[in-house]
This record gives sequence, structure tokens and C-alpha cells, in this order.
Amino acid sequence: MVTPDSAGEGEAKLVQVPELLGKTIVEFCFHALEQMQIRGISERDVLATIRHPDEIGLPTQPNRERVRKFKKPTKAIDVVYEERDDRIVVVTAFPKKFPRS
Repeated sequence: MVTPDSAGEGEAKLVQVPELLGKTIVEFCFHALEQMQIRGISERDVLATIRHPDEIGLPTQPNRERVRKFKKPTKAIDVVYEERDDRIVVVTAFPKKFPRS
């Protein structure tokens, strides 16, 4: 379902999901959708990162969460989201690269 973005930036996409952090609706804000497309990150990757992160509590703005899931030892996806009363709002998602050890 497409709806106005809660941040007022454009159109957002609402997705009904099996329970995720106690919610059943995930809103992908306009910025997140735009950046995911540019960066080749799927909704499925974002939801998997939120559902089963490898790292939590990463630095971000107040009232937001940032989590990370490793795809390979040197590549990960970071997702920044907000928990609202009735939904999770995905703010952005981006790839992270790490040097080989």
C-alpha cells in the first residue's frame, strides 16, 4: 500500500508483516525507498536485518535504532528505523564494508 510518508517527504510504502518487534506494519519512508533502490537493498534484506540483527545499539539520532546484519565477513547492511505505537518506520538502509583482517 502506498501512503503519504509520515515525515512528509513523499510517498511511503506500508507493508503488512508477521509480528516484528511487536508490530505488524512496517512503513518504508520515501527516503528509505529511494536509498534502497540506489544501493540495491531489498525490502527482504531490511526486514531480515531488523528481525535478526548481528549488531544492535549502533550510533544514530535520538529515538531511532540502528542495527547491522552481516552478509559476508566484510559486507553488512545497516538499517535505521523508528518504533512508533502502531508500526516500525524504516528511515534508511545502507551497505557497510569492512577491511579484511
